[in-house]
Amino acid sequence: MSDPVLHPLLALIKEQNLIDDLQLEEVMQEQARSGKNCSQILVDFEMVDMDTQLELIARGELVRPGADTGDLADHSRFNRADVSVHPGGSIRFDHSGGPR
Repeated sequence: MSDPVLHPLLALIKEQNLIDDLQLEEVMQEQARSGKNCSQILVDFEMVDMDTQLELIARGELVRPGADTGDLADHSRFNRADVSVHPGGSIRFDHSGGPR
């Protein structure tokens, strides 16, 4: 039997040694059981906080080919109000550029 395909965020977090094999399995089991997105499970289980997840993404280490990333090199321009996590673990940035 082949290994299940890892969500890209989980794969990156595991690759960065932010979680171990047991924690990875725990997240995958919870995701299968509850249907929650893996990003929220990592936060709920106090494994990897949202700021760390967003920093990994902002550094461009988790970018799908062809995705519109804008200028992710300057991730300091993002704050938590700019970002929302959606079912399935997708993360969206608010590009409205409104006043802060």
